[in-house]
Amino acid sequence: MYACDKDALICDFAETYHVLDIEALPLELRAILASGLREDSRINMKLNGRDFTIREEVIMHIFDVVHWLQWAKTKDGSKNRNMPRSIFDLYYDNKEGNDFVVFESEDEMMKRLYG
Repeated sequence: MYACDKDALICDFAETYHVLDIEALPLELRAILASGLREDSRINMKLNGRDFTIREEVIMHIFDVVHWLQWAKTKDGSKNRNMPRSIFDLYYDNKEGNDFVVFESEDEMMKRLYG
């Protein structure tokens, strides 16, 4: 963990255990405390290659489902046209090598979601 991202580990120890100088702790204690960090701690997220917590991913999926249900009740939905893009898919499509998307306004985001 220390070799992967020292700063993330220091932040996690400060937040979780209120320890600012992890070097002052014995190595065995550091290992025990590190193994006790939450699944969504900075270092565990980095080690597991996750950008979002499970909770954040569930919220994105809920948003996508509600957005789809709203669209399904429209004229476009009844004719299966202009289906909104998933924000979850937009993020992970961009992660695969496309440019990261930043929206300046809600209108711009809606335009991207609806095509």
